[in-house]
Amino acid sequence: MRKLIKETPFDLPVENRGLFEFSNYSISVTELVKRINNLIDRETMSPLKLASVTSWLVNTGMLRVEQKSDNSTVKRPTEHGVAIGISVEERVGVRGNYTAVIYNKNAQRFILDNLDAIIEINNKK
Repeated sequence: MRKLIKETPFDLPVENRGLFEFSNYSISVTELVKRINNLIDRETMSPLKLASVTSWLVNTGMLRVEQKSDNSTVKRPTEHGVAIGISVEERVGVRGNYTAVIYNKNAQRFILDNLDAIIEINNKK
């Protein structure tokens, strides 16, 4: 039987942030969050949530929420988001074509540089 360990809220000390592997290619926010979470002990610490990153990007005006014709919503970069390196790319998945929001190295760095503000959103409950 697995012993339950109380998880501590997500945190990433400054010295560990230097270990983040920036991609020279644009990556999804899913990949970016995965790379951040690879720097913590997932056995004892709650992970950073993808929604915390995108919520912060919406709150700071880097992403906007758009409503589609089927009433679902999608996030897209604003002019400010594009200026820091957030863009969109058409992709083909198992369900057909879709538009992916991707983050270049500059946008990845922007997120890491503002991680403390994102952590505040992540750890609110």
